[in-house]
Amino acid sequence: MLINRFKQSFPVAYTVLLNTKLQFVICSLITVLAYVFSLHFCLASVLFYYLLLSYSTERRHLQSMLFTPLTILALSNFLYAGVGVTFLTISNNYEFDLYLFLIQSAAVVTFPFTILIYTFITKDVPALSLPDPNITKSKSFYKRLKILAWIIFIYGFTGLLVGAITGSGDRGVAGEFILETRYGIWSAFVIFSRLNYISFITLPLILKDSKFKTRLLIFILLAIYFIYTFAAGGRGALLYPFVFFGIGYWLFGGKAHIIKQSLVIFIAASLFLIPFMDSFRNTSAFRYSALSNPLERLSSSVTETSEAFGSNESQDNLFKIGRSLMASSDMYIYEYTPADIPFAGWENIDAALYVWIPDMIFPGKPLLLDGNQIASTYTGIKHDRSSSNISFNADMYRRFGWFGIFIGNICFALFYACVIRYSFLIYSQNNSLVGFAFILLTFTFFINTPLSTLLGTIWIWLWDIPKYVLLFFAIDKITKMFVKN
Repeated sequence: MLINRFKQSFPVAYTVLLNTKLQFVICSLITVLAYVFSLHFCLASVLFYYLLLSYSTERRHLQSMLFTPLTILALSNFLYAGVGVTFLTISNNYEFDLYLFLIQSAAVVTFPFTILIYTFITKDVPALSLPDPNITKSKSFYKRLKILAWIIFIYGFTGLLVGAITGSGDRGVAGEFILETRYGIWSAFVIFSRLNYISFITLPLILKDSKFKTRLLIFILLAIYFIYTFAAGGRGALLYPFVFFGIGYWLFGGKAHIIKQSLVIFIAASLFLIPFMDSFRNTSAFRYSALSNPLERLSSSVTETSEAFGSNESQDNLFKIGRSLMASSDMYIYEYTPADIPFAGWENIDAALYVWIPDMIFPGKPLLLDGNQIASTYTGIKHDRSSSNISFNADMYRRFGWFGIFIGNICFALFYACVIRYSFLIYSQNNSLVGFAFILLTFTFFINTPLSTLLGTIWIWLWDIPKYVLLFFAIDKITKMFVKN
């Protein structure tokens, strides 16, 4: 049951999320109206309905969480196969595209199984609530959480500077050395890259109790951060921190009206910045300047970027937005499999045996993050420093056809629900910093999805996620040394 905080803050959302019949009626009307324009819009509205159902399923957490583990999956699905396809359809003059239709169909047909399985397994998970800071027993938790917040904030900011100074984070010519020199001091910051986003979730907690001078220092560091990320040409690194800050702001007791206003500004800024940044990082001024001097890069790129962006037609900008939201080459998978390229089956699955062997120790080990390689096989285009990935559904179709998509999603839903259930129970039963840190980690699934290709998903859950759990255990032990219960 939703508590008064969410009801008072978002009364309309509260009414909709509490009434599944109302959700069905609203989405049915949208679907009928959307059919007038395109079948793609109809399927997008179905995915929006799944998003509402996901919020209803986990509404008990909304007093603290704007995005719950299930809604993050539903939102990713909606942005990818719903909003992304919608923008591509509009840019193509509302023409029907068979392969976009297959992408949407895979998402529409399989996600109900995810909702049912997740709901059944997590039905006894208690609502997430933070300890009362006024209770003596809770003070230890908050002190250790603040230590964790400062550690990851410093880690993330230092990683940004290292990437800029060494050139490892530079998309231009200055960073091309990274193709040959894969490891360096920057590797220590790449290995825990999800912490960069968690640092923005915990930042409101730091700001909440900081003195004026500390806040001023943080704002100066944030200004430097956004100057560098803008100059680096990373759309996600520039935009998503605002999403994560909003998540943390609500989590640690923020006011709803600020979140509402910020959401409107964020959406408007995103619609402008996504195509603008595409023009910016494809200019010659960007390519031949260095990130180590961000102001020079920005000033030298202004004219060229403005001309390139101004020459874009609205259709081009809509296409760029849709392409960035989909961020995959799935269309080619459905087009060429199995007509031109046979089903892959268990091809290269033995690479999973090398998941715990670091590349540094065995550089020639089989590739686990194979999305870019697969996309290159289908498109004939190789991306050395940027990736063209494929989704989990597309890879399961590439391997086993539609049967593989169904079985793959069911297996993942079972696994994902069990992991989430366990992490919430650890936190609720022990007020464990480790359990809470893992819950924070689930928010990063919004940008670093927990699903990739089959081998990529194995890498995420057997290597990437476990290393964060070990790190959280280590930080938990260290903070206990400095904070007495």
